[in-house]
Amino acid sequence: MSKLSELLEKVLKINPNPLDHWEITAIIESLGYTDHIVEQEFDFPNVLLLGQHFYQELNKNASLALEKTTPLSWQQNLFQEISCFLEQFSHSFTYAIPWIMMFIFEKSNKLAFLLPTELAASLSLAVIASLITSGGFIQIIAYRGKFYFNLGEIELAKKISLQFLFLGLSISVIVDFLGVFFGFYLNLFTDQYLIITAVYYLALSLLWMLCAIISLKKPVWHIPTIFIFSGILFILLIYLDKSFILAQTTAIIFSLSLAILLAALRFRNPDKTISKMQTPRTPILIYSLAPYFCYGFFYFSFLFADRIAAGSAISFASGLSFALDSDYKNGIDLALLVFLILIAITEYLHYKFMNFWYKKAKETSFNDIHFLSSKLKSYYFKITLAILIMYSVLGSLFIFYFHKNSIFNIKATEVAVIGLVGYFIFTVGLINNMILFSLARPLLVLKSMSLGLVLNLVIGYILSHSLSLHYAVWGFVIGASIFAFYSTKQVLSMLSQPDYAYYSS
Repeated sequence: MSKLSELLEKVLKINPNPLDHWEITAIIESLGYTDHIVEQEFDFPNVLLLGQHFYQELNKNASLALEKTTPLSWQQNLFQEISCFLEQFSHSFTYAIPWIMMFIFEKSNKLAFLLPTELAASLSLAVIASLITSGGFIQIIAYRGKFYFNLGEIELAKKISLQFLFLGLSISVIVDFLGVFFGFYLNLFTDQYLIITAVYYLALSLLWMLCAIISLKKPVWHIPTIFIFSGILFILLIYLDKSFILAQTTAIIFSLSLAILLAALRFRNPDKTISKMQTPRTPILIYSLAPYFCYGFFYFSFLFADRIAAGSAISFASGLSFALDSDYKNGIDLALLVFLILIAITEYLHYKFMNFWYKKAKETSFNDIHFLSSKLKSYYFKITLAILIMYSVLGSLFIFYFHKNSIFNIKATEVAVIGLVGYFIFTVGLINNMILFSLARPLLVLKSMSLGLVLNLVIGYILSHSLSLHYAVWGFVIGASIFAFYSTKQVLSMLSQPDYAYYSS
């Protein structure tokens, strides 16, 4: 098959019934083809003439534009739906596996015996800081790397991913140095624990960004494999009476080694083809990717702002500069556990919603736009209701289990309930963000999210220091409410004009 026929197939996969040559031209450009590439590869002066050529060919042989498919059986449809769910679910859930394993291990009462309180606090801070500082680079690598992978440009995907991996690692080194400097100056932790925290922070920052590279290409089970094998190694070393530090360090080194190997395999180029495409100029690249960086940074900052506020409000009598009260940590960890499970399901719900929108947009005439708008709004509210029901059911089951087994007291249960409310509201804001990003409206996302983050930090800090550290969770609830409220307004505005939102995206 010629390159020209392959490109035409790609165009028809996106839209098998293009209205005119302008639409074909726009699709070709969206696939990353410029006038220069079209001239070199297909011997056409520009993309417009190539679009006109394709449109004429389709008119000559209309059967090319209509792909004949046989109806799928219900078993095939079910298999496709399950595969789709697992793929979308895995995007977020793979990052939740370490937290879930740690949560289970903590609640087994083994970690408290193995780990000093001060070291536990310092390692929690290392995990939080690593996710916040690497979060923006995770989003950039996942977005831009996948863009080039989908175009078949493996070398470009490798180049752009490694550029941002090294940039993220360089910034992490700077942050690590500043953290150690101020840690020594403020006597935040003992010298030994501070050094351990600094090493863990760098290792985890690198690990999260490597996982973003691994996620660029299937199979999706590679990332869970890293954490599952590392967890088994950690438990085995603990069972052999090795120290917690040795077991944890060995598990992290193993995780990094496996992640580096899998990341390298993602960039294998069997054909040894050299890319004819070029990356955009640096200012354009920064401008286009800045919203994704900010989103990743804001996302993890939002998740952990209340913990930072509560941890800094620890009593001086404890002798610690930063630590989470056990009741607060138990309650907010349970709420986070439910969030990590359900945000992965939310990814799938968003995927189905956008698929429904794109499918209906191709079938709806101009006179039926208001009907499409009402259908989309109805679908959107059903998704919100489904998320609420899942939070209520799953949260209630967890709280009942931990309270019944005396793992939680009244204060931890109260924090868990308020935290669940906050995470539900935050999840509504996140699905709004997913929709707005799909509609190419990243700036609308960042405005509402940044405002909510500021309120989360400020209100949480004031309440935790003036009343009680347990009130830090209310800062999260208030910040999430502002974030969800404004992002919902923006989404509903888009759904009121679905034709314009679809066209401009």
